[in-house]
Amino acid sequence: MVTATTARATVTPQAGSAGRLYLTCTLAGARYLVAAGVVREVEEVRGVTPIPAAPLWLRGVMNLRGTILAVADLAAFLGLESTGTADEALICVTGEPTGTGGEDQFIALAIDAVSTIRSLGADELLPLPERDRVGIDRYLAGLYRAPARDGGAGELLGVIDLEVLLGALLDALDSALT
Repeated sequence: MVTATTARATVTPQAGSAGRLYLTCTLAGARYLVAAGVVREVEEVRGVTPIPAAPLWLRGVMNLRGTILAVADLAAFLGLESTGTADEALICVTGEPTGTGGEDQFIALAIDAVSTIRSLGADELLPLPERDRVGIDRYLAGLYRAPARDGGAGELLGVIDLEVLLGALLDALDSALT
């Protein structure tokens, strides 16, 4: 279930739902699935302050209810054709709580849109074909064939391993800012 308030949505798992929850996201014109477990909420990207000499994929920082978040353009980070106008962000927990109060740490991943939430069982995910994994393929955990409304073959969606992607993004962020 997604509960929406003006410009944001909070991901709330439904009790008793089978499988794992996935968000359908649009990124550089293509649709992907990301596991909702690491995503705290979906928020509008606004008021981004650029950081001088930052990599192109780091759009800057934004203030989200008093918390300063780095905003990464996910398409640019993955080497995809980025429009630079992604207006929604997945607010993600980046790992173990840190800081003096043990607060969670967050990062905003700018994407084009989030359209649906679906629950999938592990048996619904397809393995990746054997080939060199470059670009976004390095961060795919599998594939999912979304059913077509007209009874046809349906769309094949990549399932992004958000935890692996966040690890690589945080390593790149640390390198870029030190």
